[in-house]
Amino acid sequence: MRPIHLKDFRSLVKFASLEFSPGGGRIVFVAIRPDLVHNRYDRTLMVVSTSGGAPRALVRGMRHLKMPRWSPDGSQIAFIASVDRQKPEIYSVSALGGTPHRMSNAPQGVQQFAWSPNGRTIAYVTPDGPKLGKWARLTHHDLFSIHDDDYQITKAPVPSHIWLLSVRHGTARQLTFGPTSVLENAPPFAGSITAPAWSADGHWLVFTRQIDADDSDTDRTTIVAVNVKTGKVRVLTSHPTYEYTPAFAPKGDAIAYLYPHGPGPVSDMDIFVTSLAGGNGHDVSADLDRDVATTYAWLPDARGLVAVANDHVGTKIFVQPLHGRGYPLVLGRLNPTRVAVSAQGKLAFVA
Repeated sequence: MRPIHLKDFRSLVKFASLEFSPGGGRIVFVAIRPDLVHNRYDRTLMVVSTSGGAPRALVRGMRHLKMPRWSPDGSQIAFIASVDRQKPEIYSVSALGGTPHRMSNAPQGVQQFAWSPNGRTIAYVTPDGPKLGKWARLTHHDLFSIHDDDYQITKAPVPSHIWLLSVRHGTARQLTFGPTSVLENAPPFAGSITAPAWSADGHWLVFTRQIDADDSDTDRTTIVAVNVKTGKVRVLTSHPTYEYTPAFAPKGDAIAYLYPHGPGPVSDMDIFVTSLAGGNGHDVSADLDRDVATTYAWLPDARGLVAVANDHVGTKIFVQPLHGRGYPLVLGRLNPTRVAVSAQGKLAFVA
């Protein structure tokens, strides 16, 4: 052993966005390395076998690479990335390697996305286009009211909405509309930005809806479901604020989400479970007495969940049944930050 030096931090590699392949035999993740010469982080799309062996790089050199997601048949991996100065788009690459090809064509860029269960459709989130045209800006008719927004704001904020992309034809149609927005900026206290989640039958999407597009209102959020065929939005709960990270169970219509245990966001975040029928649901982690740190996942039998939660000065992975007290996994001195669950019930985590 030796003391850690400043130069050691320059060689640290971070891992993010891990996900099991549908068959459970491989894991995709993003390796993030600092590039001090160009003052940026470089991201590489990697795949590793769960049986061991060296990870294999699939994609290098694309900027802002994030959110790798396996296609339901396991043949390809889609992800968000930028090329040159273009807005972020959805790209896909063969799971065996090769040249990525662009799938989406969103003029304002793609923020989040999710494959449908049958692999025929991708739901993605993109901001609306500018409210005013070029002529209005040139003639200084582009005044707008500033709310509690980013101090560098130069134009009125616009909401983000869900679009549906046909994987086969490459065409897209808008699914959600109006002044409300899919959550697009990190909340101030708890919760996180997550992609819309599909129901097991592919008929519904559930997502975090913000009351407007202003940065300061990321606490005024609720979980809602939208019918993929009709676009009709269904409000699920009566909470006006602080709902985040909804996820459908792998079978049935149960929906998990995060909501504060106490009266405000500074208290512990608990896992609640409701359904498409609506209602606030049941606080399944109330007896756990731990703050769920935004990361959780359903178990494949839909009878429980696993979550990364704070514990003393560290973190642990807890298994939380739908009914009963949760319990921690014994991981020694490791402090996990992210966890993924395979369809076969295996766990992978970053610590």
